[in-house]
Amino acid sequence: MNSLFARLSLIFFLVLLLLGLATLWLSHRSSQNYFLEFTQKLNRPIAMYIAENTQLFADGVPNPQALNRLAPHIMMINPGLEVYLLDPDGRILSNIMGSVNARSHISIEPVRNFVEDTKSLPIQGDDPKYKDRRSVFSAYPLYEENTISGGATDANTQTGTITHTKSLLGYVYVVLASERKETLFKSVQNSYSIGELFITLLGVLALALFAGLLLFFMLTRRLRALISRVKNQQDEFSLSRSGVTDVNDGADGGDEIELLAHAHETLTEQLVQQNSKLQASDTSRRQLVASLSHDLRTPLMTLQNYLETLQVKNSTLSVSAKKEFISQANRQCSRLGYLISQLFELSKLSSPDMQLQPERFSLLELVYDCMQDFILMCNDKNLNLDVIAEDETGYEVSADIAAIQRVLENLIGNAVKYTNAKGNIFIELSRPNDHEVEVMIQNSGIVLSDEQIHTLFDIHSKYYYAREVDEDGRLKTGGLGLSIVKRIMELHGSSIHVQSDASYGVRFRFNLLASGMREARIPGKMAKSA
Repeated sequence: MNSLFARLSLIFFLVLLLLGLATLWLSHRSSQNYFLEFTQKLNRPIAMYIAENTQLFADGVPNPQALNRLAPHIMMINPGLEVYLLDPDGRILSNIMGSVNARSHISIEPVRNFVEDTKSLPIQGDDPKYKDRRSVFSAYPLYEENTISGGATDANTQTGTITHTKSLLGYVYVVLASERKETLFKSVQNSYSIGELFITLLGVLALALFAGLLLFFMLTRRLRALISRVKNQQDEFSLSRSGVTDVNDGADGGDEIELLAHAHETLTEQLVQQNSKLQASDTSRRQLVASLSHDLRTPLMTLQNYLETLQVKNSTLSVSAKKEFISQANRQCSRLGYLISQLFELSKLSSPDMQLQPERFSLLELVYDCMQDFILMCNDKNLNLDVIAEDETGYEVSADIAAIQRVLENLIGNAVKYTNAKGNIFIELSRPNDHEVEVMIQNSGIVLSDEQIHTLFDIHSKYYYAREVDEDGRLKTGGLGLSIVKRIMELHGSSIHVQSDASYGVRFRFNLLASGMREARIPGKMAKSA
């Protein structure tokens, strides 16, 4: 019953059913009222005939002889009539037909309304034979006419005023026998014409219902087609996987209109989010291009200057100077290649199609392998590089080993680069709980301020941690190492945190899920391990 067509069809059917029943009821009431009105009009001349042709009162009291003579005439006119003689207040003075009465008094108000014709027919009054039944009737007033003389008389003249007055003696009250009336009305109700009317009305109701259902079906056909296209497009473009909720979600129990409204709201919200992301991405892209342009331009211009000097002054330069220029040019080429490779790596990691290759490995063994690459650099700077772990086992994780190696190499490399001679670098592994392995890399190098920590992973920040310091203490252009670290952590469903204090230097922390917990953590794409 969630379909709009089904709901409208049910509503239309109920409306037509109510209209049909109302029509049948009105028809029934109309036929009943028509019959009662016809009966009352038919009996009106009878009451008038009785009143005008019979002396029912003599000297202001009922005339028994006239009443006795009237009974046979009524039986000849209509045996179903009951004739009563009423006083002006409605008290029953005589029952001409001699039947037993259940009332001695009836309400006089309907009689007056009938006689004075102040209300439309049919008018129902009390039935004297029953205490609680009313029936249509006919009535006619009975008057006594008086002549009053007044004035002075003498032998020669006679003067005076003659006045005629009418005194109401009562009413003739004629009622159609209730048994006869009900039998007659039932026969009218069961007549062929009334049955045909009911059948016709039912046929019209059925035809109207069929036409209404067909009309609703045609009107909702395009709406149902639109709903089908929305669902097909959702399945085709996999909108739900990109953050769009299924049109059925959140609209359970709704009809097509509610489904469309929910789909519109969901898609609109998604478009707004995508537009915001595009605007933020465009802003970030422009800033990245501006920053990289500066970073790439510096080694490129330096390289160009050395090469131009060699080209212009080749004949005047000494052999040692030429070697120095070539060495510097080669160094700038290496730096330029390094920046470009980092840019490609960050671009690859930022791609929505990026897939990790998880595998189970010992994080402690990977840390020892990465340390070997920095042993010589630590010896040259007289740095203490050490690993702290409670035991040799229990540090197995499930992650992309190449990506995690890139993170460790970047963080250890930065620690070696920015730690002063005779400083300390510690790599500590721990298990804060049964589900995670925590890695902390601490060095006693440059202390970072809160502002620097806040913007440390922003490639547009002037405090970018991976940049080098020249001989004058100014920051040189640097790479994208920490942005790459942050992105790798995001792909693993984790994050990296930084702390800095004069008592210990700088600490980098990140967590990885222990082996067997990977699928519950990583929100992005991840290739299945072999």
